[in-house]
Amino acid sequence: MEPMTIIIILLVVGIVLLLTDIFLTETIVFGAIGVAALAVAAVMLALNGRWYFSILLVGLVAAGFVFFFKRASKHGLFKKLVMDDVDKVPSCGIVDLSTYSGKIGTALTPMRPIGVVDFGGVKVEAVSCGGEFLDTGTSVVVAETVDNKLFVRRHKDGEPVPN
Repeated sequence: MEPMTIIIILLVVGIVLLLTDIFLTETIVFGAIGVAALAVAAVMLALNGRWYFSILLVGLVAAGFVFFFKRASKHGLFKKLVMDDVDKVPSCGIVDLSTYSGKIGTALTPMRPIGVVDFGGVKVEAVSCGGEFLDTGTSVVVAETVDNKLFVRRHKDGEPVPN
């Protein structure tokens, strides 16, 4: 096979793979292979004495990358990778849950066995003792705290609150 035929095949394959990556897939595999094919074509052009075409090809690949990244950022393809606003992230302060020991709250979500309990306006994730399933609105009491986890059980009306 003649070198120019191989170069043309590499150019076509590289461009097709780049376009496939840009428009059909969300991975960079096809794009990386396409760029590699175009780079090999550029080197082959330079080795065959057509270095001016090689420079033109490298410039076109660079322009393609700039276009791709600008297009990707406008269409939200990088939103999974980049956090756009740090202020929206809640603080991850450590709270001592042992202060809730013996307190009575209300299940805000079904506890199967993990759910959210409201303690006077404060929402806390809790685990029901023994894996018992509790419905939303069930009155619960904190039985114990282990490793900064709340374990709650059903609270019966008239039952004294443990200290």
